[in-house]
Amino acid sequence: MKTKKIFLSGCRLLIDAENMRGLYDFDTANRRAKECGKRLMTNREQESLSGCENWWDSELRGRWFRVPARRPLKGILRVFNRFFMVNVFLPAGGYRDYVTGMPDYVGDYGYYWSSSPCNGRIGHSLFFGYNGVRLLNVLNRSGEFSVRCVKDME
Repeated sequence: MKTKKIFLSGCRLLIDAENMRGLYDFDTANRRAKECGKRLMTNREQESLSGCENWWDSELRGRWFRVPARRPLKGILRVFNRFFMVNVFLPAGGYRDYVTGMPDYVGDYGYYWSSSPCNGRIGHSLFFGYNGVRLLNVLNRSGEFSVRCVKDME
């Protein structure tokens, strides 16, 4: 699978170019990523991603994020930072309701699990739609969301 180099929250990462197929509950998402030698973004990394320039793509039904591809330059060299950005697309895969088992809001909203549990039955996630991006920590971990894996660069 193709990857892109990105820099989030002080970490150099390789992010998969595509989601894992299907929707997964919190525990299964983290287990499947680990089986592939990868992981999900942490809540802190998702927070950093949500702060990046981003825009809704009404044709592809998802959100683009302009993400640093390397550690930002400082001082007078910071004018070159814009040359070290990559675009990462996250499709709005909706979610599978943990009560009904039916997919909802496919193409309208994106929900992505982080690797960070909150407490008990709650996990952290990234949420977006056409009107913006938010971090959520009030969702039942049994709900099934999209998964985008990352790998730490050595």
